[in-house]
Amino acid sequence: MKKFMILALALVATFMFVVPAMAVDVEFSGYYRVRGWYESQVELDDDNSESDAVFDHRFRIVPVFKITDNIKLTTKFEAQDNAKWGDNTDSSYGEDIGLERVYADINMDVVSLRIGRMAAGACGISYCNSEVDAERIKLILNDIDPFYLDFTYTKAVEDDYYNDTSDQDSDKYHLHGFYTSETMRAGLLFGFINDKTNSDDVAASTVYKWNSTGTAAVVDTDASVSASEGYDSQYWHINPYIEGKAGPISYLAEMEWKVGDYVDGVANDGVSPDDDRDYDAKRWIIEGAFDAGVATFGAGWAHSDGQDYDESDYTRADGGGGDWEPFLILTHTSANTDLGGFTNVNSYNNDEEFSDGTTTWTVGDLGLDIYYINASFVPMDKLTLGAALGFAYADTTDITQTAANADLDDELGWEFDLTAKYQVMDNLTYDVGFGYFDAGDFYDDIGTALGTGDLDESTWCVINTLMVTF
Repeated sequence: MKKFMILALALVATFMFVVPAMAVDVEFSGYYRVRGWYESQVELDDDNSESDAVFDHRFRIVPVFKITDNIKLTTKFEAQDNAKWGDNTDSSYGEDIGLERVYADINMDVVSLRIGRMAAGACGISYCNSEVDAERIKLILNDIDPFYLDFTYTKAVEDDYYNDTSDQDSDKYHLHGFYTSETMRAGLLFGFINDKTNSDDVAASTVYKWNSTGTAAVVDTDASVSASEGYDSQYWHINPYIEGKAGPISYLAEMEWKVGDYVDGVANDGVSPDDDRDYDAKRWIIEGAFDAGVATFGAGWAHSDGQDYDESDYTRADGGGGDWEPFLILTHTSANTDLGGFTNVNSYNNDEEFSDGTTTWTVGDLGLDIYYINASFVPMDKLTLGAALGFAYADTTDITQTAANADLDDELGWEFDLTAKYQVMDNLTYDVGFGYFDAGDFYDDIGTALGTGDLDESTWCVINTLMVTF
């Protein structure tokens, strides 16, 4: 890692000094961010709770090389990406630097070609977005204003090139178009996902099995159960969105729907039923705001389908996207991500798991409904104040065999935030925020049902950020 860091820095330095001599225009942009936060009893349990205070930082630089009028090369380097200060348990601490993106834009008059590793988790409104990178080929139709149209191929997973296995890749094909005017943008992302990463036979210890009623899908970890056949996931991705203004009123709306075959061709382990399992997951957001001059007032509703295990279809929609952070506790993707032991409601952090001894699951299985109001106020030049209040509910509480018998409440809780942003200098900003979350009855019920204690306490946090941009 240290050798790679030295090589990467040397590469950037070489470009800075050598490229100008090659008559190539180079533009650099990026930022350095230092962030600190304090969070109190995120576990929501006085008997098993600790406060945390931590700093992290990130350095990002985006060199763009204009080779000719029709060819451009974009790169992105990141160092210490959200690295916690003093985290010596991380083997890359102090050496973390990497080339995150590199892609070429080639203008060929009628169409433009973008090829390489680029942003791959963003479209439309931020609610369904998560900042990820992937290798892609994008074909963009030129000069059709006020319309835009592109076709994108994404290699999501390459998993069989070096292995003597069947096709286990995951490929995505998307068509994206939108219309823009002075006051509105409306678009549609339409795609097909061909996921064969589970096409090989599944080991006996991870058999995918239906229960005796033929409806509830669980993971059977009994090694004595025979292995099952592999399966493919082939489904459609439909994502319409709109945002705009009408006088002092602004609005936005977005829906994401994944529909198709989630389990296609699997014979399970001989337990009925042997037919396919469908994919039918939706999430959406609706938001409006009124601009009163020095102040703006808004309200919204965000929904995500949960996985009800009385349903044979796969209905989990993964909560909100990782780029959607309207609240400092419920939706923050760096701090407070283990709220009550379940992570927060953003899909970006749903890699953590919770087990009731029978089934392992994540917070994304719950789905969500969040109703919120917010306001911003500019009392003086360079200073913006904000406030937000939201109430969150689980879309489903029938998530595990054990917990399903506990008559769980769907109230996740409510949160109130206060924020302030000050433009210290042209390239220097300081943000500070205070968040308070009051846990709902769901946490108390699930803690009692699973024997993990009474999860009924409130939590609060303070987050502040200093950012230098260039």
